[in-house]
Amino acid sequence: MSTEMKRLVLKNDERIKSLFKTLSAKFEKGQMVTYMDMNTFPILLRSMLSEGIHTKRLPLPPGAGLYFKVDFKKESELGVHQHDCHEHITVDRGAFIDLTSGKIYEEGDELIIKPGQMHNIKSLDHYTILYILFTRNDPY
Repeated sequence: MSTEMKRLVLKNDERIKSLFKTLSAKFEKGQMVTYMDMNTFPILLRSMLSEGIHTKRLPLPPGAGLYFKVDFKKESELGVHQHDCHEHITVDRGAFIDLTSGKIYEEGDELIIKPGQMHNIKSLDHYTILYILFTRNDPY
């Protein structure tokens, strides 16, 4: 790898680390995580969002929303937060509890969260996988 290429990779790496540090702080402080914040996630790059939680943004056609695969280790939680958009969560594997309502969601279940609605989820299984779609317009 050329020196210039190494510099570009390092610069990009630092930008991504800074992005995730900023977003993790928003989750920890109960702040608004905006659609624009999430739109800065690089597509197809798996990254640690917080301890025990990894995310990867998946490609969608322009205007279709933002789509993420998120995997949690047992007992991992994001922290109380909200979004300025609709959030549609589908449980692909495992289970989680919505700590704001106390409801448990298992494989195949779906949860829809409205803009501005505070929420926090915690994994209950050894390994939980969620697919999350964020849209500016209510898909339902």
